[in-house]
Order: sequence, then structure tokens, then C-alpha cells
Amino acid sequence: MSASINNQDVKFPTVIITDISFANIHSILGFFNQLSIKDYLKRAYTALMNRSKLPLATVLTMCESHLLPAVLE
Repeated sequence: MSASINNQDVKFPTVIITDISFANIHSILGFFNQLSIKDYLKRAYTALMNRSKLPLATVLTMCESHLLPAVLE
């Protein structure tokens, strides 16, 4: 999948940082990686266990400032 503006290719971001909004996570993974959350987590887990890079064009990460309060409550 690619995008263009004025007939010039536009690269997708390699990393996207989001809060813990399910709607954001779902739409980002679907648009940039064509994956469900479940499939993304499976790939991330496999990459972690194999100590390899995540084989995706765009990696999704959670903002620490939003994630920690949700975990600590």
C-alpha cells in the first residue's frame, strides 16, 4: 500500500506513538499494517521471543505518559 500527493510517493511512518485508545490502535494497525490487534500482538510476541525486529512497515507504541496511569490504577 502506498500513498501519493501530487503524483509523488509519500512514505508511511516507521513508528507511531498513540495513547491507549482502542479506536486509535485498531485504525492505525488496520490502515498501516493491515493487521488486527490480535495478529499484531502475535507478531510482536514472536519477534520478542526470537529477539528479532518486528517485521512490519509501521510499529505502534504506547505513550508512556498515558499508559502508566492506566496500569497503576
